[in-house]
Amino acid sequence: MNTRLRACSVLLISLLLFTLPPSLAYPEGIGQQGDKGCVCHGAERELKTQASIDGLPEIFNSSETYNLTIWMNSSIIGTGANQGGFLFWYSDGLASGSADTRDIDGRLTHSEAGNDQRGWMIQWTAPERDDIQVDFQFHANAVNGDGETTGDAWASTIASIRGENFTGELKDADVPKREMAIPFIGAFATISVVLIAARRIQLTNSI
Repeated sequence: MNTRLRACSVLLISLLLFTLPPSLAYPEGIGQQGDKGCVCHGAERELKTQASIDGLPEIFNSSETYNLTIWMNSSIIGTGANQGGFLFWYSDGLASGSADTRDIDGRLTHSEAGNDQRGWMIQWTAPERDDIQVDFQFHANAVNGDGETTGDAWASTIASIRGENFTGELKDADVPKREMAIPFIGAFATISVVLIAARRIQLTNSI
């Protein structure tokens, strides 16, 4: 392999590493990049963990605050201080918690101290409008505390409630989904450009 072709190969690998999405832990919580779930801890949800939201009313009153408990039940046994984390999304109203939670991108998530547990007490204040449907999505991730993404298991649950003056039937919850294709499209585009450049150099040197 000539020097130029070798240099292009090294450049290809370097660019690929920078364009692929990272698989990092988020001990201080996660925002909208977690909308599709705790995918860094496994591409699919596992039956080892169940997520629950307690305290939601069937019908909410305008601007009223409700105390909720979001928690998980899991067969994953934590071996360290870190036990798990969560992402709580809501389509309307306002959610808040205490020092074990924080708000990122309009979603409620765990703080660094909050990932030492598997249940959180939060408050959700209903919107002023009470003729609408409000949707909720709760992702919960049980970790074993070894600092790695393997050996963990996550789950999620979705709920919908109606306002006092909402009419008609509840629709399927409209929850956010993060598109995973964009980073990979960028990576493949980078690969294509570098491969074409390497091929041209190879053809030039062969003439």
